[in-house]
Amino acid sequence: MREADASDIYEMYNQPAFRSGTLALPYESFEAVKAWATPRSPRD
Repeated sequence: MREADASDIYEMYNQPAFRSGTLALPYESFEAVKAWATPRSPRD
């Protein structure tokens, strides 16, 4: 993921219908979404 993509992913992730019907929290912070989308190993 590119650093510039993090803000766009954050905007999509916090849309009202993105997680409807799930047990996820309704809104996440920018840092939480960025950490979720950041690769954790060289293979990711």
